[in-house]
Amino acid sequence: MMWNCRGAASREFRRVCYNFLKQINPSIVVIMETRMNPLNLANTFRSMGFDKLMGTDVQGFAGGIALAWKSDIVKVEILRKHFQFLHLQIKLNTGEEFLFTPVYASPNRSIRDVLWEELTQISFQLNQSWLVGGDFNDILNSTEKKGGAPVAQRKCDIFKNRIETCNLFDLGAVGHRFTWKGPIFHGRGRIYERLDRAFANAAWRI
Repeated sequence: MMWNCRGAASREFRRVCYNFLKQINPSIVVIMETRMNPLNLANTFRSMGFDKLMGTDVQGFAGGIALAWKSDIVKVEILRKHFQFLHLQIKLNTGEEFLFTPVYASPNRSIRDVLWEELTQISFQLNQSWLVGGDFNDILNSTEKKGGAPVAQRKCDIFKNRIETCNLFDLGAVGHRFTWKGPIFHGRGRIYERLDRAFANAAWRI
C-alpha cells in the first residue's frame, strides 16, 4: 500500500492509516510526504503488526518517505537512498523478487531534475522487474489537471520523455480522476491534478 498522507504527525493519520491497513492487510506500506522524521513512526507501525521500518531524510517539514514491512512475509534490502526516493530489492517468501522504488518528487523543479537523473541511471543498470510508484509532482497532459493556470505542454512532454527513457509504463488507475487537491486559484476554483501514479518496466508487467 502506498499513501501520500501529506503529514503523519496527527492522531487522525494514525486512525485513518489503521483503517486502511485493516481493509487491505498489506505486507509492505509506504507513507509519502510524512513531513516529519519517518523513524518517529516506528511505534505506530509496530502496533499495526509491522516489525521493520526505514525512511528517507526530510528537509525541514518537506517530503519524507516511510516504508514499513512484515519481515516474516517479505525481505527488503535497500540499494540506494535519496531524499526523494528509496530504491529497494524485494524478496517475497514465495521466492519472487523485484526492484521497488517508492518516490516523493520535490515540488521544486530543479530538485526534481536530480530525481530523474538518478532514476535514469538506475534504469540503465538493471535487468530485473522494476516497480516505481509515488507522487511525481508532474502531469502527462491537460486532462490530468482541472483549474488554475493553463497546462504547460512542454513540461508534460519532459515528464513523458523521462518515463520513456527509463523504459517505464504507466500502470493506470481506478477511482478518482485526480489524486491531489490544491488551493483555490485567484478565486476561480480549486486546482486538481493527478500527481500520484505507478510505473513498471516490461519485465515487471510480465
